Order: sequence, then C-alpha cells, then structure tokens
Amino acid sequence: MSEAVADKTTHKPKLSRSTAWIYGSVSLPLAIIGYPLSVWTPRLYSTEVGLSLSLIGLVIFSAAIFDAITDPLMGFLSDRFQTRWGRRRPWLLVGVPIYAIAVWMLLNPSPGATVYYLGFYYLLLRASTTIFGLPYAAWGMELSADYHTRTMIQSAREKYVMIGLMLASGIVLLSEELWHDNSASFVLSNFSWVIVTLLPVTAMLVIWRVPEVQDFNAPKVSLVNSLKNMYKNKLFFRLLVIELLIASGENFRNTLSLFFIQDYMLYARLWRYYLLLFPVCCQGFLFRCLRLYSAGYAR
Repeated sequence: MSEAVADKTTHKPKLSRSTAWIYGSVSLPLAIIGYPLSVWTPRLYSTEVGLSLSLIGLVIFSAAIFDAITDPLMGFLSDRFQTRWGRRRPWLLVGVPIYAIAVWMLLNPSPGATVYYLGFYYLLLRASTTIFGLPYAAWGMELSADYHTRTMIQSAREKYVMIGLMLASGIVLLSEELWHDNSASFVLSNFSWVIVTLLPVTAMLVIWRVPEVQDFNAPKVSLVNSLKNMYKNKLFFRLLVIELLIASGENFRNTLSLFFIQDYMLYARLWRYYLLLFPVCCQGFLFRCLRLYSAGYAR
C-alpha cells in the first residue's frame, strides 16, 4: 500500500508528520496575500493611483463572479486530468508562476495604471489561484482515506495560515518601524517580495516531497450531477450560506478598516492595530486546530 494512503483498519496515520507539514507549507504565502489584497490594495488604487472606490469594488465583485464560474470547471478538469506525473502536480507547475507574476504586477502598479490594469491582474490572480489552488486542496484530501490522518493534514495547513496572518502583520511593522514608510505602495511592495519568494519554494517542496495517489478510486460524477447533488445536500447548502455570510462580513471589515484607521481615527502606527487584531482573533481558532490535531492521535 502506498505511504500516502492510510490503513483503514487502524486509527493511526500512515502519512508522516513531516510530509503533512511540507504539504501545508503552500498555505503560508497564500495566507499572507489575503491581508494586502483585502486591506491595502483598495487603499493603494484609490489614494495613490487615483481610481474611484466604486470601480475598485466592481473589479473585486467581478472577480468573485469569475471564481464562481471557473472553480467548478477547474475542479471538473483536474479530476479528469491524467499524466505520468499525476493529476495535481502539473497544475501547480502551471499556476504558481502565473500567480507570482499576477501578485507582483498587482501589488506594484506602474504609474498611470488604469482600471483595466487593475481588472486584468486581479482576474489573472484569481484565475491562477483557481488553477493551482483547487488541485492543491484536492491533493490534500487524497493523501489519506483515514479521518484522523486528514485531520492531521488540515491541521498542518491551518497552522501555516495562522503563521501567515501574523507574518503579514509583521511586514507592516517592519515597513513602519525599520523603513519609516507606511504608504500603501511601499507596504505592498514588501508584501510582493515575500510572497513571490515563498510561494515557488514551498510549491517545489510539495511537488518534490509529497506523494500523489495516482488512482483514488473515487466514482466519476458528471458536472451537472455534481451540481444536483450539491443542491440536494441541505447541510452543504447551509454551509455555503454560512461561508457567504462570514466572507462578506470579513471583506467588508477588512476593506474599510484601513480607511477608518488612517482617515477617521488619524492613527499613524498601523502595525500596532493589526499586529494585535489578527493574532488575537486567530488565537481561538489556532487552539481549536491544536485540539483537533491532538484528538486525531489520541483516538
């Protein structure tokens, strides 16, 4: 039996902890990008580039609609993509370079950038996230059929997410305290350097060190039947509604927070606010992940 598949007769994971941690490492740069994308990008393109917030909001809204269409298509394509290197690895090799280019161009706009510039690279970022992000997530689910091993894998991913959020706050801290510059363009430039450095390294580690199950023996379901099954699953539909509400509230808060702090409160030291806010908010969730991780081994 492959190392990547757990023995269904035992609760003990067959996948090593180090492999789970290597797999989860891609979540580190992906977590870092969420902070500048939702908080700093609207500030940059409205105050320094000169675009209206309504146009910026339209671009972000269009990207969300774009995701709703391309994500199911990408999942359908990835499940049926067969190569000698596996179903998931090639998508990381294709998507990660595109993602790095999109991040760099989006966070470092050229002088005189227009809404078309923002729209193109924002959609390119979302498209590249779909290209490698969905196969990457599916890869993790296929590493084991054992419940407790999957808990260990997802726990490793979530730990990287928490670390990434705190590193994102630390980038703002260094920008203000070390270089004494908290302009959106400078802060986002620092973010871009970190992300385009970390993502290729972590992606190559995953491609090189994490095994991929060649045939997971999952039944083939058409795209139309998949959508029908999703609609029939009331619990899943409820989960989608909850996710929509949570994501809407988070995006609303994140987008307005920087404008509120800088323009209304006239608060100069931004890193102190965000460095305290994000770790405190994530502390309970991190503790929960640790509990789940421990439970997976205790049973």
